[in-house]
Amino acid sequence: MSAQLSTENGQVFLAVTKAAVRRLLLVHTKLHPWLEAVFLPQSERFWRALRKSDDCDISWQLLVTRLALEVLPKALEPFAHRRFLLRKHRSRLENSSAIESEWNLIYRCSDLHRANYHAWEHARWLHNLCPSLFDFCLFAKTFQRHITDCSIGSFAIFLLQFSDHVDALFELVKSLIHIYPENLNLQRILQFDRDCCSSNQMSIYRKANNK
Repeated sequence: MSAQLSTENGQVFLAVTKAAVRRLLLVHTKLHPWLEAVFLPQSERFWRALRKSDDCDISWQLLVTRLALEVLPKALEPFAHRRFLLRKHRSRLENSSAIESEWNLIYRCSDLHRANYHAWEHARWLHNLCPSLFDFCLFAKTFQRHITDCSIGSFAIFLLQFSDHVDALFELVKSLIHIYPENLNLQRILQFDRDCCSSNQMSIYRKANNK
């Protein structure tokens, strides 16, 4: 059911799903631009126009993209716009609190929608931007919550190649493989290690990171 009425203390409440709101907005051609961004975040028209404008406050844009991802956690366009803002205003936004907020958003979207490859592609970009501000412990908690999710598994493989948390990741995987011996994510990570070790790539990588 997309809508439901309820009463409490003489007041009437109407509960409407996000999908119902989006369908309602689709039938209207004259939407306020910010409503379009939040409830129809896949509309490229709005984000393209916003990137060309310098009139809107950065904090407001970050808020709107966050709300849009609450509505549609797998939407590509809000993530792309956040990357645009972080690149354009790097000196202002590249600080520990802003980056921490960005990681929290990634984990939130991963919780809201499984197999969220757009969220973990954003995570790769963010890790490359500020690798020193990546908190492996927070990632490990998310990884354990979504241990069967291939999108987070692909990010774990990325960490094996481009992160200095290789040993911590393997320790985590080895502790979990005994509990979930049939888990494909864990098997792929261990297989990646075996493949790399057989070609000496992983040993070279570890030596480089230990310097």
